[in-house]
Amino acid sequence: MVGLRGVGKTVLLDRMRNDAEGSGIQTLRVEAPESRSLPAILAPQLRQALLRLSRDEQAKDLAQRALRALAGRAAVPARRVGPTRFRGGTLVPVVATLRFYAELNDFLPASRRQVAFVHHWDGRVSIKDLIEGLGVPHTAVDLLLANGEAVGFDYLVADGDRVAAYPVFESFDIAPVSRVRPEPLRDPRFVLDAHLGRLAAWLRLAGFDCLYRNDIGDAELAATAARERRAILTRDRGVLLRRAVTHGYLVRETNPERQLAEVVARFDLRRLARPFSRCMRCNSPLDEVEKRAIAHLVPARSREAFDQFQRCQGCSRIYWKGSHYERLVRLLAGASVPVPDALQGRPSGRPVG
Repeated sequence: MVGLRGVGKTVLLDRMRNDAEGSGIQTLRVEAPESRSLPAILAPQLRQALLRLSRDEQAKDLAQRALRALAGRAAVPARRVGPTRFRGGTLVPVVATLRFYAELNDFLPASRRQVAFVHHWDGRVSIKDLIEGLGVPHTAVDLLLANGEAVGFDYLVADGDRVAAYPVFESFDIAPVSRVRPEPLRDPRFVLDAHLGRLAAWLRLAGFDCLYRNDIGDAELAATAARERRAILTRDRGVLLRRAVTHGYLVRETNPERQLAEVVARFDLRRLARPFSRCMRCNSPLDEVEKRAIAHLVPARSREAFDQFQRCQGCSRIYWKGSHYERLVRLLAGASVPVPDALQGRPSGRPVG
C-alpha cells in the first residue's frame, strides 16, 4: 500500500478484505509504521495464524513448512556497520547473548544468574561499558570471550556476539588466554576501604601487606592501588567501577572473621600466609628481638614467663605469646590459614608500647 494515503487506502483495504473473506480466505490487517520492517511486524502474527492452521491435520504439513520458512524470512538480513546495524535504512538495536560465571552472578538480578540471556542496546559500546552497565565491575572480571575468542575491554560488541565473562583467577595463571587486565598480582598486597579495619588486622595477622586508614576516600584508595600495585578490598561496588582500578574485590561477608576466610579463599592465599610476621597495628614486619633489649618495656610477669619476643620495625611495639595466642591460632585455622609447628612457640599478637 506504499503511496496510498487516507480514505483511498482505507476503501481499497476494506474491498480487498471483503473479497477475500467472501472467497473463504482469512485476512490479517496490520498497521506498519514506516520506520519498522514490515516482515518483522508480520512475523509474530503470521506465526500465530500458522500455528492455528497446523492443528488441522490436512493442512499441518503445509503449515509447518511455512513456519520453517518464516523463521528464516521473518527479518530482513541486517547490514553490519561496526557494532551497530541498519535495516532498510533504519538504525536498529544491537543484540548479543551474555553469560556470567561463578561469583560474577552476585552482581546480576536473580533472573539473569547462571544462565545465558539476551541483551540489546543502541549504538557503539565497548565490552567494558556493556558489562559495567549491567552492574558487574570490570575489576571482578579476568577473562572475556566473544564468540570463543579472548578479547580486551576495548572490544566493540557486535550484533549477534556471544559473550562470556569469567571472574578473577588469582589462584592460577591464565595469561596465555587472558587479555583483559594486567598480569595477576603474584605477591598479593592489599589496600582496604574505611569499612574494613578489622579485616585489615586479621590479614596482617596472617602475614599479608595491608594498607588501611579509617578516613581514606575513594579517589585516594584507587590512586594508592594503582601506584603501589595493590588489590583493593572494599564493600563499595562503586570503587571498583573506577577506570584507574585494575585489581579489586567486593567483599560480601559482614563478619570480619568470615571476611578473612572469604578473601583467603578468593585469592588462594593459604600457601602464601606467614602468620605472626607483621604488625597488626601499623602493617610493618616484625623482627626477632633479644629479651634483654626490651626487658624494660615488658611487664614483669610476661618477662618471667616468656623468652621469645618480636618488635615491630615501624612502631616498635613488642609482641609475645600471650594468653590469647590460642584464640588467634583458631581464628586463622577457621580461615584455612595454618600455623606451622615451628611457629607454635613464637611470640605473637600482644603489643606493648
